Amino acid sequence: MPSAITYKHMSFLKTVIIILNFILWLFGWTILGIGIWLRVDPKSYEPSRFIDTDNMIHASLIMIITGFVIILIGFVGLIGVITENSCLLATFFTVLTCLFVMQIAAIVLGIFHGFGERLEIFANEEILQNLQQAQYNDQSRRFLDFFQVKLRCCGAQSFNDYARYGMTIPTSCYLAGTTYVNEQGCGRALRRFLELRSGIIGLLHQLLYKF
Repeated sequence: MPSAITYKHMSFLKTVIIILNFILWLFGWTILGIGIWLRVDPKSYEPSRFIDTDNMIHASLIMIITGFVIILIGFVGLIGVITENSCLLATFFTVLTCLFVMQIAAIVLGIFHGFGERLEIFANEEILQNLQQAQYNDQSRRFLDFFQVKLRCCGAQSFNDYARYGMTIPTSCYLAGTTYVNEQGCGRALRRFLELRSGIIGLLHQLLYKF
């Protein structure tokens, strides 16, 4: 009976790993191909006009390395299936599962890391434009107050933006019930707000940002 259970478990594990290998190989070759394409001609990718070239190259390197590692691990995992080594199969099952999650995260991170910088620049431009109009435009003033209160920020890049245009720092820049002015600009605050709510992508980016 124990041998039958072991055989069933081994057969199931082999089947799962073969399926995982097939899926990951498809991802690996696809991501490797896209990474090489972006590396050779980054401007041919349509959304690249929203992403800096340096970040596009960074994304392509992530894709190339990730794709290569997945393909390599897949071949090694196949050896484990052929030799029917239960310890080796269990190890590669765990490794392949982790790599699958990491690969998806790497793809999204590689793309949105560059997009985040572009978003911050765009937000700074829009906020600065509304800041200049806030003296005589109620809609612009309400727009600024909303962002500055919700995101606990001030100005586009910092509270110094108000001094540049000879304006008084509004009450929405102050931390509620204090005389403390939020020093962080709203462009950066908006970017971090979105990143922190992007789950694993936000976590990975925060780790890269700190180190």
